[in-house]
Amino acid sequence: MRKGEAILNTLERKIGWLSFPGLLRWIVIFQVLVWGFSLINTNFFEVIQFDRAKIFQGEVWRVFGWLIYPRASNPLFVLFVLFFTFFISDLLEGNWGPFRVTIYIFSVVGLMTMLAFSPFGIVPLFPSIFFGTVFIAAATIVPDMEIRLLGIIPIKMKWLALADVALLIGGALSLPIPFVYCLPTLLIPFIPYFLVFVPGFIQSANQRASATARRSRFESHISAEGDAFHECESCGATDLTNPEREFRVTAEGKELCDSCR
Repeated sequence: MRKGEAILNTLERKIGWLSFPGLLRWIVIFQVLVWGFSLINTNFFEVIQFDRAKIFQGEVWRVFGWLIYPRASNPLFVLFVLFFTFFISDLLEGNWGPFRVTIYIFSVVGLMTMLAFSPFGIVPLFPSIFFGTVFIAAATIVPDMEIRLLGIIPIKMKWLALADVALLIGGALSLPIPFVYCLPTLLIPFIPYFLVFVPGFIQSANQRASATARRSRFESHISAEGDAFHECESCGATDLTNPEREFRVTAEGKELCDSCR
């Protein structure tokens, strides 16, 4: 078990009651409400717009105004964003649980709030970047899951995630400022994503490299009698002595047969 996972398990046991089930759902519901209020009062967006001067004058709700800013204006797209975000919320909570999703979202929002008060924060990009952090996380968990665009075109989550990255970069490039000034806004909100997934990427790469090395050694000595490619570290069974067994490498890097697992 990775150290970060152990810390999260400990925190969940102690303060798990602080989690907010369906937090992402509530965020998109408020976005829909803001969209509805904007139809009644066309100046409503100005009331929640991030404004440092007005925040320091007491209008503190503007700190998180970007979080509930609608990502669409067309009613059909508003409904699409609503139901698609519900789907992403359920997917994340089904894999992580409400506590971990809450920690992830709060971490992203906290980093983006600090960015907003820094010289490096480009607040107009925030709504798209926030959704990108949660969608790309969901796509990393189930990269080969297929969804149907417009209810017709099947496409895997990993390709949509890559398209989302391209859109985020394109949005930054479209601004009338040098792209290098956009990098903190693009990268810092993804720090929680990197902390969650990069250790797993490294571990998987090391396991693939180890398996490749073992296979290479096996193939170079395939003619040697008694040389086995797989060997269980618990019972000593090999793919030669017990060809009916399946062998897997655990998260700790140990190779075990299906009987010992």
